[in-house]
Amino acid sequence: YGSLAGAVGMYDHRYRSGPHEHTWHRDHQIIDGGENGVHATDLVTREAIRVIEESDGRPFFLYVPFHSVHTPLDERGPFVNRPTQRDPKNEQRWLDEDRIRWFNDPDGLIQQESDAEKRLLLAAVHHLDDAVGQIVAALHRRGTRENTLILFSSDNGPQGSWSGNAYPDDLKLTDFNQPLPFRGKKLDVWEGGIRVPAFANWPARLQAGTRSSPMHIIDWFPTLAAIAGVGDVPSGIDGINLRPHLLEGQSIPERDLYWTWHRKKNRWALRHQDWKIVSYGKKTPSTEADWQLFNLESHVREQDDRSVNDAAKRQELHQRFLAQQARDR
Repeated sequence: YGSLAGAVGMYDHRYRSGPHEHTWHRDHQIIDGGENGVHATDLVTREAIRVIEESDGRPFFLYVPFHSVHTPLDERGPFVNRPTQRDPKNEQRWLDEDRIRWFNDPDGLIQQESDAEKRLLLAAVHHLDDAVGQIVAALHRRGTRENTLILFSSDNGPQGSWSGNAYPDDLKLTDFNQPLPFRGKKLDVWEGGIRVPAFANWPARLQAGTRSSPMHIIDWFPTLAAIAGVGDVPSGIDGINLRPHLLEGQSIPERDLYWTWHRKKNRWALRHQDWKIVSYGKKTPSTEADWQLFNLESHVREQDDRSVNDAAKRQELHQRFLAQQARDR
């Protein structure tokens, strides 16, 4: 249920103009009218709650890919027939901002932000946070909260700026979110593009605490398979079972994390332990000289290139890159 595209207009649920513009569906059947007039976050939340309430105590798996806070940002509150727009009397405010719930969190933190575009992003976050709270409340009502594992993750680093007009009611936004304290943003293989927050919550099984070891979103498949006791996962997949790490405090096995980007593969990175090599360019890195080298423990902002002082380490990571690259073919 939802959209077959990654981003849609928040209230009319259309993708970009073209053959895939109308994708709002149930079981791959396009819903006539696209359930227009209700924010996509609210529609997805309602569906998630429906699944929980109909589970009747049986185990279930619920995947909830919210469209927020991806662009387009559009938080209309009760003014559903009017796209989010600037107040003509004050360009630093959104029209009727004071009357829209999502711009006014209980602690007043959103209104302390002077930048209107950042306030719009914060309003979308507030809306999303409320949606997650509704889903958790539904678990409480069904008596399954304590024994439900909840995973939450972002998908990539922040956008930075956005030109607008790609989706319905899509505003142009400038510096509305930033990747500090990291270098880079969405689409980068710098830490700002690939390092995101995540949490796992399971009151009956998981002790409160923090984990600083790097993991990857692909790890959730073998992890959930192990927790659910479904047996062996297919051989040769990427990702590792994190169940011993989360539930028993064991260390994550040593491994390489490897990234490429774009059809022309003009961005590459590989991380091993706290060391990371990065290369941007038009050709595939073929020698160690094509890489910059960083130690993320001492310089997480990737500004201190260690290629000269730690040439042997760069050579080691280059060889690891070649091994990973060979698996792509």
